[in-house]
Amino acid sequence: MSISKLGPPQMVGERWSDRGLTDIKEICVSHHAGLIDAISMVYGGPDEDIIREHGEMNPRYNHSHIPFALDEFLTRIHGYYLLNQHGYPERLLSLGIDTNKNSYGPFGEGFSDGPQQLERYSFDIGSNRFRGFHGAVHNHSLSAIGVYVKKYISNSKNIEKIPPDPVTQTTQAQAQASMVQTRSRSKLRMGTMNQT
Repeated sequence: MSISKLGPPQMVGERWSDRGLTDIKEICVSHHAGLIDAISMVYGGPDEDIIREHGEMNPRYNHSHIPFALDEFLTRIHGYYLLNQHGYPERLLSLGIDTNKNSYGPFGEGFSDGPQQLERYSFDIGSNRFRGFHGAVHNHSLSAIGVYVKKYISNSKNIEKIPPDPVTQTTQAQAQASMVQTRSRSKLRMGTMNQT
């Protein structure tokens, strides 16, 4: 299965990944003073719900809860990054979440009152399958966010191809080796028949 990684090519802080967690039940966005501080997700698991939290969910800040309906799925995330002096995202200023049923947010402000540079991001999942979130946390706050998608085709610089699973690669290599051996045995039999 081909997986693509949509997000900024460079991130500041500690990276995190929720790859493979696709059944979103609820998203909670923590924000204050025009910044996105943290995000938490409740995913459906095989036996019980899986809760992931990225950044510090401070109870003093605003918390926007987004419950997903059973037939609701993610189609796009968008917003603005605050860039550092090297041009890398170091803070998430705003976050909007679109689904096949609703648009939520954007949460945060999406602007800066200082000389810092901003960069807009928009990751469309469209007809492709959502395969999980990823991002980074810097100084206890969310600095970047992106998504994994299945079979996403684009020339965007913000898309990173994910290598196939090693188990899949091994299986494919074994299958190819088996085919080569079969062809070699067939050629050998044909050569023997021609000699006789």
